Amino acid sequence: MFKKIRWDILGYMVLLLLAGAVLYHTYRTNNQAIPSFVLETEFIGEYMLGESDWKPLDQNTRLSSFDGDLVLRGNFRENFPMCISFHLNHIGISISVNGTEIYKSGDSDKDLNEMVCANAWSDWLYEGLAPEDVIEIRLHNPHCYGNAGAYEEFLASLHYGGGSALANHLEQQSKPYRITGNCMLLLAIALLGLSLGFWIHKLHNADLFFRMGVLTLFMSGYILMDTIDMDFRTDMLSVCTCVRQCCILLGLLTFINIVSKMLTGKRKNIAGILTVALGIITGISLLLSLTDLMRLYNAEAYLAVAQGSAALLSLWLCIQEYRHREKRNRVMLLSCMLLLPAVILELLNGRLNLWTNGILIKVLFSIVLIFHLLRAVRSTVSNLKNQ
Repeated sequence: MFKKIRWDILGYMVLLLLAGAVLYHTYRTNNQAIPSFVLETEFIGEYMLGESDWKPLDQNTRLSSFDGDLVLRGNFRENFPMCISFHLNHIGISISVNGTEIYKSGDSDKDLNEMVCANAWSDWLYEGLAPEDVIEIRLHNPHCYGNAGAYEEFLASLHYGGGSALANHLEQQSKPYRITGNCMLLLAIALLGLSLGFWIHKLHNADLFFRMGVLTLFMSGYILMDTIDMDFRTDMLSVCTCVRQCCILLGLLTFINIVSKMLTGKRKNIAGILTVALGIITGISLLLSLTDLMRLYNAEAYLAVAQGSAALLSLWLCIQEYRHREKRNRVMLLSCMLLLPAVILELLNGRLNLWTNGILIKVLFSIVLIFHLLRAVRSTVSNLKNQ
């Protein structure tokens, strides 16, 4: 009996149990102080936006980063000698105490312009200050589109503490988006693989599955690159911003192309011309960014006009097509007629800041994607049974 015992496996098991016991004992007897914690705080005082007069700052104050520089004057709610963490959404910051500048997000105007082109967390060591000291914070937005709520995001992001504690705190907020983005990435790969299989076996809808896979791929990239804790997971923030912008550009172009493939007659021809025109505009914007003549983020204002016009015209074409289409062939059109207004509203919201995080298009696209995946599975099963 004992000859059959694998003494090497038994030895590994004993060692693993001992290692687990040591870890548990270390955890129970650990008296090391927690290195950091996260505590929300609030800036108390007054503000001046652009060329306006000084006004009292409260939680109901609406601040648009397109109305000029924001100057905050006052102090923090708690007077802790600790690190203040804050989130900068493509904006620059400088901090002065009693009229003397002691912090800036860049050492020069050039550095400031380079550093603001990213979503990033930063911190300032808040120590050696008396309660009567006056803190002045100046926020600067160099862009004309895309981050209207950056000032409000900054005020809402103020925390004491940072490091791993802040990273863990933000990870919980970003987890639903990362899970959704990763699931979409897997679905995109599955759809592309399915389209290849359909193409090899010369089955119907191979082309549609391919375009849906590409669109889902771009959408997953947009969601994954749009999380608030991105700079805790990578140092290449400008690259992440570029990936996010490219996913938006190419994703919408793919979506308009999908719409054009579902139309008929003159509507199909108009949508085809629209797709080519939007593709040319997208290509020009990418070339300008490649030659450093205009970064993608700075071109968003012009791209939003082109994208919004394309989405609006596509919506009108879909409505006209719907009126002439049989009921049983309207499902894909209905989904496009649901997503196109969401695209238009999100483009408008880039200027109006009525909601954050592109939540409308993310939620609607996820719902539509799940619906069509279920239909695709049923269609695939039906095709295989009929072979």
